[in-house]
Amino acid sequence: MTPIAQEKELQGLAPGAEVFDQVGDEIRTLADATLRLQSVLGEMLVDSETPFPTDFLHLQEIDRITQTLENLAQFMHALHVPEGLQLDTDLAAKYLPLKQLADRLRAAGRSKKGLDDTAVSGDLDLF
Repeated sequence: MTPIAQEKELQGLAPGAEVFDQVGDEIRTLADATLRLQSVLGEMLVDSETPFPTDFLHLQEIDRITQTLENLAQFMHALHVPEGLQLDTDLAAKYLPLKQLADRLRAAGRSKKGLDDTAVSGDLDLF
């Protein structure tokens, strides 16, 4: 049993359908990021003087990851969630090390006022 499943006290209930939609949106954001990464790496590979055949295979792996993420996002949005289903997003989010992701998921179905949705990259700022 996971630590999350062991905790019994409900903390922050949110409508299940909205939580599933938010998870789908997060997965879609990742798919978009891998698509951009694939494009950049593809251009770099084409511009390379000596691309290795295995480089193209790795690029195909990124394409497969992108397609899988896109499919998972569609799946999350297509799931029928029983009306009235409530999920404890506070409890689940406290186990996520990426604070901005946890905040966005915690806010699913509640007021998103004050949350920064401008940059998913804010989870790890290198620049």
